[in-house]
Amino acid sequence: MIKRITRITAFGIFKSFNWSDSTLDDFQQYNLIYGWNYSGKTTLSRVFRCFEIGQLHDDYVEATFEVEDDTGAKYDQSDLNEPFAIRVFNSDFVKGNLKWETDIEPILILGEENIKLQEELEESTRELAEKREFLKKLTDDKRDKEQRIEKAFTAKASEIKNTLLGIPNYDKTDFKPVVEIVSATGEPSLLTDEQKKDHLISYNSTQKQPRIQVIPSTIKSISNLCEQTQVLVNRTATATTIEKLKSNPELSEWTRKGKELHENKAHCEFCGGKLPDDLLDKLNAHFSADYENLLRAIDQLIANLEESKADFDLPDEARFYSEFQNQYKESGLLLESERASFNTSIDKLIANLQTKKTKPFEAFTIEKPPDNTSQLQSAIADINDIMRRHNEKTDKFEAEKEKAKKKLIEHWASEFVHDEQYAETLVELEKKSSEIDEQKRELGTIQTRINDIQAKLSEPVKGADRINQYLKLYFGNDEIKITVTGDEKFKIIRSEVDAKNLSEGEKNAIAFAYFMTRLEDRSTALSNPIVFIDDPVSSLDCNHLYHTYSFIRNTLVGCEQVFISTHNFEFFNLVKDWFREKRNRRSSSFYLIEKLRHGEISECSLTKAPPLLLRFKSEYHYLFSLLYEFNEDPKSDYDKLYILPNLVRRYLEAFLGFKVPIAAGLEDKLEKLVEDEILRGKVLKFVHEYSHNQSLPRSLNFPAFAECREVVKAVLEAVKKKDGEHFDHLKMELVSDT
Repeated sequence: MIKRITRITAFGIFKSFNWSDSTLDDFQQYNLIYGWNYSGKTTLSRVFRCFEIGQLHDDYVEATFEVEDDTGAKYDQSDLNEPFAIRVFNSDFVKGNLKWETDIEPILILGEENIKLQEELEESTRELAEKREFLKKLTDDKRDKEQRIEKAFTAKASEIKNTLLGIPNYDKTDFKPVVEIVSATGEPSLLTDEQKKDHLISYNSTQKQPRIQVIPSTIKSISNLCEQTQVLVNRTATATTIEKLKSNPELSEWTRKGKELHENKAHCEFCGGKLPDDLLDKLNAHFSADYENLLRAIDQLIANLEESKADFDLPDEARFYSEFQNQYKESGLLLESERASFNTSIDKLIANLQTKKTKPFEAFTIEKPPDNTSQLQSAIADINDIMRRHNEKTDKFEAEKEKAKKKLIEHWASEFVHDEQYAETLVELEKKSSEIDEQKRELGTIQTRINDIQAKLSEPVKGADRINQYLKLYFGNDEIKITVTGDEKFKIIRSEVDAKNLSEGEKNAIAFAYFMTRLEDRSTALSNPIVFIDDPVSSLDCNHLYHTYSFIRNTLVGCEQVFISTHNFEFFNLVKDWFREKRNRRSSSFYLIEKLRHGEISECSLTKAPPLLLRFKSEYHYLFSLLYEFNEDPKSDYDKLYILPNLVRRYLEAFLGFKVPIAAGLEDKLEKLVEDEILRGKVLKFVHEYSHNQSLPRSLNFPAFAECREVVKAVLEAVKKKDGEHFDHLKMELVSDT
């Protein structure tokens, strides 16, 4: 017996269902599931059908799920041939087993027993069970090893993703091929700790830095500049000197400038007096051409010295990649120190030349300043080397990043191969696979033998008789029945003539009768199967609904476990009362299945049936309880917010159906309930636009929370105003239920 469905993922509306996330009661022998159309009932039945037919649903081949039986054993999508005898009636069964355009294939059931064939069948069945048990053990062992290595893959891939910042979507499907290559080559690609550190720094550099201009490395020698300075300092001007000017440099410079201002003039520019006739001649003799040439030479050398200074701007360390910043900072401090020393030496040479300008007629020896030219050139070379390496990384940024990632992942793959004994594990798994394949071949041989025996035991004519018995129970008469054709196919007749234009209800009834007959196949002893019936009263009128209920109740009472799902509240109440007879023995459970909205995602929810749903015979009370609950405590995370428009519509249809018993639609009846035209328009918009949202565009058009609050409040206040006594009684029922 199935105890629970522990999880369902990627299976239609079941995106990520987990039994442990809920407060669900375990499945019992009898289980009733209520839900509206498109809520997930058929999808749930398809999980069971996967175990019945031994394969995944064609539309959901990526689905995963797991069920747990009453012994605690668990089976997932990889164990579909394992031990449950399950029979499912749903739309897939109808589609796969009955073709309405042609005759129905005969039903094969066991007729008169042939003793010898029966003994062979029982012996083969025992052998099949033993083989399956052994196959299960092999499969479990293989699965455990696979799960262990897969978990290791997942953990290692997660570690890589968290270490390498640039690959957030990295998972085991990316890591596994690298491991397989490393394992196949047998050549480990392990890195030293230092190499791994360097590669990590290289890969995790998230920003590509611009190139940096290197510093010009042409530096003039202090020694050479010192020699040039000494030459000029030793040079003296040839002139007829004026002693007073020679001994007073400031006066000499003042006079020299004054001479330039008074060339070709007879009067003083300062006092206006007449200049002595021989004054300019004497001054020109003192400030001779040689004198002027010397001063120009000094000025030129001073300019050259200024240009020879180490004048450059160092870029901010933040412009460098992180791995270069510390080294750049240290080298930059050294360079600044050497540059300052170098420029200070030049300044001393300039000072000597400035002194020489004041003593053009004297020669003297200068004190040589410190010469750190080579040290400065070395410091510049160090800085430029860092800049070149930075620029090389920028030029090769993407390639180096990819190379670093490859080296690191190959390193981790080598670690994985060693730590997980990956090659040895592959050998073990290959051996298990071979053993499993051999067991499956033997199982196939035994199953073929069993099928041959069962084919000999089939009696399609008696199968037809049994279907007709069920159809009579289903419809309450024998108007519709089937006959066997000459080629042992079934033909449908109505009132003794060929049936035409079968209604959907009639088709559903015939399919269900066929299904019930299949429960009596030799492969499905009636006391053994787990039966799941999905919406058996779809498209049936009220009269046939009761026949169907009685039919199911009388036929399925002996099954190991029964699941019934329905959207019909009247049928739900009938089955609920039947199952409640079993409840004293704690053999029945009741559930509600809904399609809820979480953000932009629709998700299926399976919960315990609410007390009101079980207590009352009318869905009306349940609808009122949901609306009243939301109105009293409105929340934007209310789990039924997505279906709230549908709740409002169904409640209004029920209330107005008995309160305004006229032949009119909801819009006309609503005028009798909501007097305010604007508010009535909002209610109609709410239920019309949002309650029929099966198409994708409509499902994306979701009502605002404020609109939900306003409409629900308006509807309940209108009901209270229309019939306060009725409203109060509904509230009292809610209180008494709690």
